[in-house]
Amino acid sequence: MAIARGQGNLLRPLGLAVLALWCLAMPAACGAGGDAEIEVRIINLSQFDFTEVSIGDQTYGDIATGATSDYKTVRTSLRYAVVKLTADGRKVTGQTLNLGAKRFTYEIDVVDLLAGQLKIEVVPEKDSDAD
Repeated sequence: MAIARGQGNLLRPLGLAVLALWCLAMPAACGAGGDAEIEVRIINLSQFDFTEVSIGDQTYGDIATGATSDYKTVRTSLRYAVVKLTADGRKVTGQTLNLGAKRFTYEIDVVDLLAGQLKIEVVPEKDSDAD
């Protein structure tokens, strides 16, 4: 069956979606391995003070502009972690992918507060053990 010009691009996202679903169903095949405990600290790079900061079930409280939190143990699922915080009265949520280390620093900046967009740079600690 021939694919008309322009339709081939539709198959790539579908293929990626199928692969992602397969990886969720078969985490060992993708090297994800299930739940893990990691240590995470947060650096607030934004112009806003953060309140009600949490990653998964771990709470960080408030983190002022330019401040760095202490490391806290966070339980992740399939190496993904959900970051929730309030900035300037607006609740914002972001997601991270953590690979190759057990200790990370999340450098968080607010890209667009009205749209709820965060920039989260996940920095693995150099002296951290690899999985």
